[in-house]
This record gives sequence, structure tokens and C-alpha cells, in this order.
Amino acid sequence: MIARRFFHKLVAPVLAFLPQAVAKTNSDWHYRKFFTKEHLLTLIYHQLSDDHTLRAVEEARRTDEKVQEAVESSGVHLSNLGRANQNRSYKVFRYLFHALFPVALACCGVTDLGTLFVVGSVKIMDATFIECVASMLWAEYKTKQKGVKGHVLFDLGGIPERLVLTSGKGKDRTVLAQSLKRGVTYLFDRGYNCYAFFATMCELGAYFVTRLCANAVYEVVTTFTVEADSQKRGVLSDQKIRLGQGKTRIKPLLRLITFQDATGKVYHFLTNRFDLPAWVVCELYHRRWDIELFFRWIKSYLKVKQFIGRSRNAVLCQLFAALITFLLLKIHAKKEEAQEKLTRTYLRGIKHRLFNEVSEAEVGAYLAGVLAVNTS
Repeated sequence: MIARRFFHKLVAPVLAFLPQAVAKTNSDWHYRKFFTKEHLLTLIYHQLSDDHTLRAVEEARRTDEKVQEAVESSGVHLSNLGRANQNRSYKVFRYLFHALFPVALACCGVTDLGTLFVVGSVKIMDATFIECVASMLWAEYKTKQKGVKGHVLFDLGGIPERLVLTSGKGKDRTVLAQSLKRGVTYLFDRGYNCYAFFATMCELGAYFVTRLCANAVYEVVTTFTVEADSQKRGVLSDQKIRLGQGKTRIKPLLRLITFQDATGKVYHFLTNRFDLPAWVVCELYHRRWDIELFFRWIKSYLKVKQFIGRSRNAVLCQLFAALITFLLLKIHAKKEEAQEKLTRTYLRGIKHRLFNEVSEAEVGAYLAGVLAVNTS
């Protein structure tokens, strides 16, 4: 009988969705060994271990009994793991990530939004660049440099919701356009600025909050009175504007809010939401920084900067495994430690007890508690 380790308790929430993921994506078809479960557990172990290369992961699986028990394998040859990363479609791991998202959101989603609850559904969109080796020809970026962009849609509660991978030349606005939904407010930086794109969002019934580019051309249509509450919070002006000039002018009127922070720096926030107090719009954009902190965290503590496979499929397998691991850590931190944020100390503690023995009953009770929150 396979010993139960703390690792099994940590991964229990995602394993609950594994049978339907395998059936949906047919990910075990033509495999006589190294099935999806073993592949998934190996990829999650890789994210939490100190092993950075494919060879190091294979060596640990082959020689360390505790690792073998955790990933439920006696070890496979390096070539088997490499072929699985190359050939097993990343879609099974994407399916598992999407299945785990609502569980993570229910367990540890919005907690400190306060007045921002009145805003409705809010998503943050941004992309992070990851440099690749020269042999990854599909990852087009520059003549002498290869790279990819991971475009992430982020829930305001601190949970990544969607990942789209493009080459380093991928257009940020194109990816965001594929995610637009009516009634949702999107937060993004000035890299997404495009007058025509703003008009498209208005036509689709989607909202946005961003910063106005310094060279933007606009005409002030109306100047609103700034409420006392907004003035106290740093709002200098609140205006309705017509953006663009000549052929670049767009029909929808937008809102421009000028804000000054405690250091005296002035910001210009652009939005199509006229229903919110000016200070709420400013506070919304400040929450956009959450996704920057997320990118910094996963690049510092998970394996997303050095890939163990060179094909696009292998890269996606690794990235979705990283996101799944992040969600599993968020769920455990909230359920077991009552922590809102993933700290370095917390992660160090997780790695220290990763192979501690636990009972089957403890694993079952933890899983039941996690899933109960999602269904309540």
C-alpha cells in the first residue's frame, strides 16, 4: 500500500477532478505507463522541489523512496518524462486548472475589498515575458532572442483565472479582446491603450479602468464637481472627455479622473464607468498592482523561468502545473493556516513537511472541507 504523505493532502483538491479531466481530454489514450495522474504529480512535485532540470527530477524519482511514494511511481526513464511533456496535450492540465479555479475562489477569494464590492465583477489583465533558449524557434521575439508571453486574467480576489501563451511578439490587446464579457470591469496598464479598442469595449458593454497615455489627445466635454469624500482621498478633477482627434476620434465619451497620491505624484485614470465615485475608480486601478505581485511571486518561488521541455506543449504543461500548484497553496494556506497571502516562510514550511506521513482520514477530511466550501 502506498504511504500517504503531506504532499497527497496538498494535491487532493485537484485529484478530485482528475477522472473527469482524463475522460474529457482522452489524455491516457495509447499510454501503457506514466499515466496522467503520475505526470501531474511529477509536475507539481517539480514546482515544489529544489530540482530545476528534467534530469534532476528524474533522478529524484528514481532514487528517493519518499518522492516515489509522493508521485506514486517507482521512477521512469528520463526519456519517458520528456516524451510525456512533448506529447500529452497540455489541455488536460488546463482543464484541471479551470476546474480548480472556482474551488480556490470559494476558499480564499475576495476578503478585503470593502466598498469595492459595489463595483461588480472585476478582472485584471496583464502579461509577463519569459526568456527562452535559442533552440525554441517557435517562441519568436527578436532576431537574437527567443521568448514567450504569459497573458493572465486575474480575479480581483487574488486568484489567476485564465492563461494564454503567445510568442514574445504576441499582442496584449488581442488576447484581452478574446476574454471580454459584458458587465465585467477590466483593469489594465497603458500597454493596452488603443482608442479603437476602448470604443470596441464600450460597444460590447464591457468596462475598463486604465491610465491615460501622456501623449493622449482629448477634448473636455463636461467637468464634474468632485465630492468631498473623493477630494480627501486625493482626487483633483473629474471630467467627461471626447478622446482622439480627426480620424482617431471615437464616439463613446469617456471619463478622466486626475488623482494625486501622498507623495505628490499625479495620475490620470481613464474609464467608461460613470456610475462610481471618483475615488473608487482610483482605488480600482491601485488593485491592478496585485497581478504584478503575483508575477513576482511565481517567478521567485515556482518553476516558470526555466523550462524542462522546449516544445510549446511542454511549456504549457509546466505553466499550468505552476498555476495549479499556486491554487493548491492558496487553498491550503487559507484552510489550514488562515493566511491570506503566500509568504516565503509559509512556503518554506510546506517544503519542509512535504513528505511527512499523514493518515488517509486526514487527507479525506481536508478534501471534504475544501469541496464543501465550493458547494455551499
